[in-house]
Amino acid sequence: MNQILQSGPAKPEAPVTTEAGTALAAGRKMALKLHPSQELLGPRGLPYAILEEDGKEVVQFVGAADQTGVQAVFPPTKPRNARMDDLESFIAYVEEQASAHLGARVYAEMEPGVRFTLVIDDEQDGKRLQWRDNRCTYQPRYSKEWETWVSHSGPKHKFDGNEDFALFIENNMPDVISPQATDLLSIVKHFRVSESREWSNKVELANGAAHLSYRRVVEGQSTTNMGDTVAIPEAIVLEIPIFAGLKSPRYSVNGRFRYRPNGAALKLWYELVRPHKVVELAFRDLLDQIQEVCGPTRPVYFGSPDR
Repeated sequence: MNQILQSGPAKPEAPVTTEAGTALAAGRKMALKLHPSQELLGPRGLPYAILEEDGKEVVQFVGAADQTGVQAVFPPTKPRNARMDDLESFIAYVEEQASAHLGARVYAEMEPGVRFTLVIDDEQDGKRLQWRDNRCTYQPRYSKEWETWVSHSGPKHKFDGNEDFALFIENNMPDVISPQATDLLSIVKHFRVSESREWSNKVELANGAAHLSYRRVVEGQSTTNMGDTVAIPEAIVLEIPIFAGLKSPRYSVNGRFRYRPNGAALKLWYELVRPHKVVELAFRDLLDQIQEVCGPTRPVYFGSPDR
């Protein structure tokens, strides 16, 4: 039979055999002390009592009944906040925890950044209250290749001449699929642009009508390593991983090639075509792999567990 020794963290005292001691023991049995909360534990204030069981101290946590009338008793565990750095580790952890915890759920987010969160002690069918603070997160980082091409995309990131652009292409040649990387590098290195302007003004003396026209012609061309003259490509195709990881797949990314003469200078740049759709495709592939592990009876929720 359990005997209440005290409420709180102090060492248990020997049972009192006097009548007053019996009353005191009964009072202690009714006493509950709020379990000290710490910032790392979150809202874990919980009444408890220290019992003696076979000569050993046992902490008994007492929870209040929820609306369903089910008594909520929780283990005094410290929240876990594991973080995985690759998809394979996260999937292995989800598979392990999902088989042991029926209330485990996975949440997927795209904004403000791609993140997957496994809440191990999520609510279980509304029948048992859970702390929802034992978690594991996987927040994939963008690959170096993706960050490099995105950070130089657009007219705001024009290259100062073909030498600057050629150095950039040379450093990132493994990512270029079309045109071939060596051909693109040669095209940029031997870039030539001619520009002409024509004005004409036709006047009708009979009625005073005037026809003014202006024509600006810009022609760009280059040569290959074999000396052949080629037109400047309008599009380029890349194949790069979106997220970092040893096994991260590569995705096709389309871009537009742009150039403008500026007096004696030449401005060149490229523009990635709808890069956000490529990120969505990569996110969907990650989501499908995680959903496959969770199975049809445990859907992955698109949203945040904290909203």
